[in-house]
Amino acid sequence: MTNEQLDELIDTMNNGGFADLIFSKQISDTVTYARCWSGIPDEKIACITGHEMYFVIADGKYVATVQDGGSDLHLFVKEEHRRHGYLCRAMNTVILHHLFEKDSREVQRLTFESPTVKEYCMRRMGFRSTGNLTAEITKTEIVEPSAINETATRLTRDSFKTLRQRLRRAQYALEMCRDQVCMLGASTEDLEYLIEELIHLDDRVVSDIEKQQGIRLPF
Repeated sequence: MTNEQLDELIDTMNNGGFADLIFSKQISDTVTYARCWSGIPDEKIACITGHEMYFVIADGKYVATVQDGGSDLHLFVKEEHRRHGYLCRAMNTVILHHLFEKDSREVQRLTFESPTVKEYCMRRMGFRSTGNLTAEITKTEIVEPSAINETATRLTRDSFKTLRQRLRRAQYALEMCRDQVCMLGASTEDLEYLIEELIHLDDRVVSDIEKQQGIRLPF
């Protein structure tokens, strides 16, 4: 994503927009972890998976974000909130720790647009140089202890309704594919298996949500 897109995404988070496309949870007092989709997946939208994002909180609003690209990160701070150290503190105490924990990555790399930003990240976040405009850090090199304290997002009636609709839509899409494949004379065994799994997945998802949230569904 571009800096302009990240800037707009921070505004969207602050305004509470796109609730059906942005799924988030608080992982500390200063950081929200989210998966952000650009739209509902269909033939016209080339979004294979959601963007994994971290949003940094200061003074009760989002001021910065980090896009997790796996092999690299995209860091952005809104212009009016720069030079306060918000992103640096969040990186050191929460985001770097979470990056290493969530998928057991061994090293985190960064690519920079300027030597000045690279020097800042090396000096304030513990990254070490690996090239002219590249640096990396391992879990053991993180300079501060973890402040992660995750809080699961509470389920609402509307979000539960949307979740079940999407599970059913996935089932119907597979059933349509099965019918087409059947008429082509090809085996539908694998599709039948996936359809059956989706039917039972609905119940398993509901059961797990009830257990994790301490509620009874449907509302």
